[in-house]
Amino acid sequence: MYEIRKILFVTLTNIGDVILTLPVLDTLRVNFPEAEITVICGPRPVEIFENDSAVKRVIAYDKHAPLYLKWRLLRLMRQEKFDVVVDLRNSFFGWLVRARYKTSPLAGIPARVAHMRDRHLYKLKSLADILPRDRTQLMERSLEPYQADRLYIEEFLAKAGVKHLDRVVVVSAGARSIIKRWPKEKFAALIRQLTQEFAVKVILIGDRDDAAVNQDISRSVGLAVADLSAQTTLLQVAALLRRSALLITNDSANSHLASYLGVPVVTVFGPTDDVKYGPWSNQSRLVKSGIGCRPCRKAVCRFNTLACLQAVEVEDVVRASRDLLKKP
Repeated sequence: MYEIRKILFVTLTNIGDVILTLPVLDTLRVNFPEAEITVICGPRPVEIFENDSAVKRVIAYDKHAPLYLKWRLLRLMRQEKFDVVVDLRNSFFGWLVRARYKTSPLAGIPARVAHMRDRHLYKLKSLADILPRDRTQLMERSLEPYQADRLYIEEFLAKAGVKHLDRVVVVSAGARSIIKRWPKEKFAALIRQLTQEFAVKVILIGDRDDAAVNQDISRSVGLAVADLSAQTTLLQVAALLRRSALLITNDSANSHLASYLGVPVVTVFGPTDDVKYGPWSNQSRLVKSGIGCRPCRKAVCRFNTLACLQAVEVEDVVRASRDLLKKP
């Protein structure tokens, strides 16, 4: 068989979308453990790959960059003489890079393959000749927290009064789009009920844009809720999730991260398509309303109500959480 020495992996722009492509990268690294892997991704997900021991180089690709910069990058990649190119942007960029084996931007994916994780994996079928083993179940090889990440989380939890045997529930109440955000008042009511029923310790997470929402939730709950807003990297969040009994989140990158790590997760869905983007692990539940207009996949609710999110009741999410938490 032809020896695979160099692989180009072209992935996406948003962190959540990139996490959905990691099973493809893991399949490549398991089958070709000696290969040098170059990753091209958007600027924001660079942190996913920059400390990955299996990735030789990560290149930030700005899709809004001038054409001459894109052409320069293409020329550099053509000089690399890759053996394999996997382009999950479904663009002609990967097709123009020289390689003996590559995925095709023209290859169709059957409608029955609905989830985006599975659709990305399906693209590897064009490389069947050089993927002799079906090792797609051996995931969880990327995004492995470092010891420093684990220590950071342990120190934070200790300062927050979380003991070794305490069960931790992580709550991610934010999302990049307002149409994905379950009301903060319902998150607060949810936290109060779970804290009373299970005596769990609750940690709020999010980026700078989520800080105000988390502060409102913390004040409303009136309990000792720890807030990690804008204080973590992605690998530190991964370390926290590995320590947690459950994540409760909106449809966001954190939902994909928990699914990828095999951490129990409850995800609240509004207008977005849970068939394509829902949590996929065995320890996951999704909560959605039965309103007839969802999923609409629109950036703005045409009824100006977001009734699909408002209709999700606190008890609906409590029930799903209870199913995964269970009393010890």
